[in-house]
Amino acid sequence: MKKGRCDDVEKTNTREVNSIAYWEERFASEDWNDKGGEEQSRFFAALALDNLPEWLSREMKAAQWSLHDYGCAEGAGTARLAGAFPKMRATGFDFAPAAIEKARRLHPHCEFALADMESGSIEQADVIFSSNVLEHLRRPLKIMEKLAEAAEKYAIFLLPFEDDSGQYEHFYSFTREAFPLQLGVHYLECSRVIDCRELPGGYWPGRQLLLVYTNPAHRPWQNQNLQHWYESNCQPGDEAAQKAAARADKAQEQARRLGEEGERLRGQLESLGRERESFAGELAEQKESLGREKDSLAAEKESLAGENAELRAERERLAGENERLTQENAGLAAQNESLAEENKDMGEARDALREELQKAGETAEKARSEERAKLKLERAAEREKAAETLEALEKKNIETLGEAARNYKTAENQSIQWSRANQVIGAARDTLCTMQASRVFRLLHLWDRVKNQLIRGGPREKKNFFRWLFSHERQNFGSEHQALARILRILEKAPQYAPLPPMPGGLSEHLLHEKIRFAQALKRPMSKKALTMRRAMAKRDCKGILVYPHTVHWEPPQTPQQLLRAFARAGWLCFFCEHPGIEDDFGEVEANLFITPEADFIQAVGQTRVTVLLTWMGSLAFAEAIPSKLLCPASCCGITSSISRIFSLCLARSTVS
Repeated sequence: MKKGRCDDVEKTNTREVNSIAYWEERFASEDWNDKGGEEQSRFFAALALDNLPEWLSREMKAAQWSLHDYGCAEGAGTARLAGAFPKMRATGFDFAPAAIEKARRLHPHCEFALADMESGSIEQADVIFSSNVLEHLRRPLKIMEKLAEAAEKYAIFLLPFEDDSGQYEHFYSFTREAFPLQLGVHYLECSRVIDCRELPGGYWPGRQLLLVYTNPAHRPWQNQNLQHWYESNCQPGDEAAQKAAARADKAQEQARRLGEEGERLRGQLESLGRERESFAGELAEQKESLGREKDSLAAEKESLAGENAELRAERERLAGENERLTQENAGLAAQNESLAEENKDMGEARDALREELQKAGETAEKARSEERAKLKLERAAEREKAAETLEALEKKNIETLGEAARNYKTAENQSIQWSRANQVIGAARDTLCTMQASRVFRLLHLWDRVKNQLIRGGPREKKNFFRWLFSHERQNFGSEHQALARILRILEKAPQYAPLPPMPGGLSEHLLHEKIRFAQALKRPMSKKALTMRRAMAKRDCKGILVYPHTVHWEPPQTPQQLLRAFARAGWLCFFCEHPGIEDDFGEVEANLFITPEADFIQAVGQTRVTVLLTWMGSLAFAEAIPSKLLCPASCCGITSSISRIFSLCLARSTVS
């Protein structure tokens, strides 16, 4: 339940008044803060602190107790109480989730939790506090008693007294007769009426009632009555109230005495009835007990007679069993002597067998040693043979690459000659076309047709001549009777020779340029990329190292990239060299697969043995810069046909290592 300033609130909330949904909507819509709800919570908390008895205030400031504030709204009052009693653990409770969420955000130094006083349980605490909440309930006295039961020391309530504000949210008005002197075992130790009409702020237009109920287990009960309360809290001159209080006290005292006398007489009657019933029960129990004892003795007598008969029969059986066991013991003694002799024989046989097993083990160990030595020699011979085979393969690869380089140089020279022949043929074709377009050639062409078709030709040739003469095709001077046209057709049929793919300055100049670049890289300090690759080569446990010099870019993926991925997944450490102009393209793109510039790889490799996959003769300078290598050349047209050969060479290298 909530406290709040509602005297200027229009009832626009369609929820049931004082329900959870009603207050949730007020908090979520900021209506609570718009109407000064937090300021009023802070005002009421300060009002209660200012009017607490001095002895109670001192006790609470010195004690490390728990303080629970029920109906805390957004926590301003709880925070005020926590500041007044810093040693106490203050916790605010409310049944509106929106209020608890805001309280936690606004006052993080305090604790807040959801709780419903009407339907839920009340958590035990040293001090229970509730300010301007109970007037929102239809049956507040029941909730006051429930809260007081949870207070291990004090229950403190601040309530509107004789409320005539007319607020629609207030269901109950606390008057002079509205509160008891005792809530369960808790007794009213302090009560005070506070006039708020003259206080600054105008948060409450009437009077407030402060009640302090004490647990007698913590502080013994002190005599308190309504007359004493009115004498200490009513306004001077309110004689009617004092007389009414005196009459109420007198009637209350008479009722109390009559009740005590009735309770005393009722207790005596109940005691006599209980004594009579107890005496009758004791007599019946004694009678039943004697009957049970008689029956028990008769049964015990019959049982003893039966046990005696059984004992006599058992004694006879044990005598026969004893005689049988004596005979068996004699037989077992004879068997023991026989077994002792057999055990002696078996011990001698066991010792002999142990000696034979020891000799057999020594023989087997000698045979295993000889077999290991033989196998070691065979493996050494196989490694030497594999090493010789690899050296021969490497030498053959170098010779093959050298021959390929020479063939490429010859093809390059032949390509230059073919290019020159193409230029000569093109110049001759251009000259003939120019001659065909001249006026002299046209006259000669006309004379050639007149002579060969009109004069010497047959009827069909003459017909063709006139068809040509009177048609648009006379501009076409090509004819089998004209020599220049025949020469031009021969030149057009001449083959065109495509040159080899151009290289910067030719293959030899490219290789020389690459050698200089790699030599300069080796003279420079080692780069961070090179250091990263050298650590990877030294620390990673791999089957071998495979490098592919730059011929293509990493994107889009082609056969070399797929081949390196396959080797990386098989346990090899692989390096793909990117174009020298791409400086930032470095890193481990997959497990055991790096992209790196060529110069950084040359710095990192040192004397490490690597396998170089060659698909282009322009990469020979890169291969020569690596001191310890195994060359695996592949076809320049595509390396798919060479994959099986590369795998076999790498497998041979792994076997040798």
